[in-house]
Amino acid sequence: MGRRKISIEPLTDDRNRTVTFTKRKAGLFKKAHELSILCEVDIAVIIIGRNHKIYEYSSNDTEKILDRYESHLMDVHERKRPENFGNYKTTSRILDDSLIKGSSSMACSDNSGRTNSNYTKLMNKIYPSNPKTRNSR
Repeated sequence: MGRRKISIEPLTDDRNRTVTFTKRKAGLFKKAHELSILCEVDIAVIIIGRNHKIYEYSSNDTEKILDRYESHLMDVHERKRPENFGNYKTTSRILDDSLIKGSSSMACSDNSGRTNSNYTKLMNKIYPSNPKTRNSR
């Protein structure tokens, strides 16, 4: 029996949908198991079926994996807080002022690799300690 390309769209026949779900779920769990062993990683797969039944596979305790995931999300959200973006408002204001004054045509460099002086001045305003632009003041 050869493989053929199938169109990915919802199956209308309940029996076909159930058979496909069962086979693909088993295949997904098998791949997750193989990945966890080959790469020595923790994996949790959670599937909520149409009948609201929950199917899960995990290489370790699912609760532990979910706790690690939630703590990671909290760390990421903590890093993405507005106060952790430094001088965003200052940088934004300087860029807006420069665009209003007409320096919007500045280019980073021409074909020879020389830096445009307007660009250098703007970068010095935004990042006074930038080593690339410090010598060009």
